[in-house]
Amino acid sequence: MGHAVSLQTKEKMSRIAKEKNFLLNNILKHSSIRPTKPEKIMIDLIVKHNLPFKYTGDGTCWVGGLNPDFVEATGEKVAIEVFGNYWHSSKRIGIRYYSTAYGRTEIFRKKGWALLIFWESELKSRQAEFIVLSRLHYSATHGNKQLTLNEVPYNYTVRSY
Repeated sequence: MGHAVSLQTKEKMSRIAKEKNFLLNNILKHSSIRPTKPEKIMIDLIVKHNLPFKYTGDGTCWVGGLNPDFVEATGEKVAIEVFGNYWHSSKRIGIRYYSTAYGRTEIFRKKGWALLIFWESELKSRQAEFIVLSRLHYSATHGNKQLTLNEVPYNYTVRSY
């Protein structure tokens, strides 16, 4: 069985977590981190279709020590990650667990968040708009389940989110 944690210890742990997030935010704000090309494609699609997501890859939001690229702007615990084909590939040697699709999804799920992952190759394809809208709509109507393009039914009607 676990040990009881005192109120003082809980407060100390909360303060340390807030300080860590504050430091990480300041590091990101003062670095030259800008949206990547695939993230810019996602931003364009969000603006074009008035989707309720905002860019947070600048360190404005943290979930379980991870900084999602986009979060649902209305307060729902839904995040979007845009994965680069090289940096998040399972074929890359030395990739960390939290950088894999499975690891990242698991971390977000443990914090009560749904996570949708879009790959660079999907966003650069001719079907990018269809992929994004289909997956977002399907996710919103089916409990925010993580999907790949192959799992979206072919006859699925695309509607705005």
